[in-house]
Amino acid sequence: MFHLLESALLAKLAHLAGFPSPGPDESPTNLPPGMFCPGGSVALLYSLQLARHRLQPDLVRFGASGQPLSVFVSKSGHYGAGKAAAMLGSAPMPWWRWPPTMTGVWTQTPPGDAMATEVAEGRTPLAVIATPVPR
Repeated sequence: MFHLLESALLAKLAHLAGFPSPGPDESPTNLPPGMFCPGGSVALLYSLQLARHRLQPDLVRFGASGQPLSVFVSKSGHYGAGKAAAMLGSAPMPWWRWPPTMTGVWTQTPPGDAMATEVAEGRTPLAVIATPVPR
């Protein structure tokens, strides 16, 4: 039932945004990509899983390569980011947290020194997670 509701809403949103969408009598196989999530924690889990799949597409067939990964998140980021990253790895991923400005923007994307350090230490940056600060 959820899939039917999700498909109908995605088709309607695509139509409102001007994207091609299936008509009422067409199959939903032509839907634009998208999905609904029950909350921020699950959305973060899905997004980190998709990022890891893009980085390691053979993970399902061959298992985890043991390639160390790191995640960058602002201090205003959603609390579920840590939970989601922990669920995806057997060891905790390194976290780089830094504060945004008072208006919710970062002064750099993400701190260049931190990302360069991760790469130099053999870790691959997996994701940059940003949550704007409400004004």
